[in-house]
Amino acid sequence: MVCGAGGVRAQTAVIEFRSYTVRPGTRDSFHRLVVERSLPMLNRWKIAVLGYGASLQEDSSYYLIRAYPSLEERQRQEEAFYGSAEWKQGPRAADSAALSALNKQFIENFVRQDAVRHAAMIHRDFVCIESDGHIVGRDEYLKGWATAYRRSGYTSFGYTDEVIKIFGNTALVRSKTVYTKLLDGKEVKGNSLYTDTYVKEDGVWRCVQAQLTPVK
Repeated sequence: MVCGAGGVRAQTAVIEFRSYTVRPGTRDSFHRLVVERSLPMLNRWKIAVLGYGASLQEDSSYYLIRAYPSLEERQRQEEAFYGSAEWKQGPRAADSAALSALNKQFIENFVRQDAVRHAAMIHRDFVCIESDGHIVGRDEYLKGWATAYRRSGYTSFGYTDEVIKIFGNTALVRSKTVYTKLLDGKEVKGNSLYTDTYVKEDGVWRCVQAQLTPVK
């Protein structure tokens, strides 16, 4: 249903009420989907949400309230939203694309030695399991990040063979690095495998663990 906003017309011209009927016993899981998937998606598409939640009258109903500046803007925003690949392909495809972008950013951060940008994408409980089995905590890890690429003698660094597996709000991202580095004045080519574990909280994916395995 669409109606005028009445007394709040100066701020919002159109209010849209959406009502959903869910199977008995599934409303809590439906609510989690709204919070973890729908709301972040609507936010990315600049669609304002005024309210959402369980109906007080029935245990099988749920509501979502959206706001638009005008009927024309409502039509424009909804056509863009429902016509997008993110909506058509579903949340899993969107998550996969987001994780692939984070994997790319992870490597770019390393090559550029960008500790500030990297800190934003790793979880507060992050640990790195290095190739020798040493476990490095988040603070120590970030402290060395700003110089790690240069100290290691790399002259090029990339990745290939990306595989992403999603299990609800947890995901594994595996890739193979392809690099060249200088050792005792000689250029050496090599590879390593890494598996990064991501968790999704409040609609945002962050890396909570990285594990490195050299290829010999």
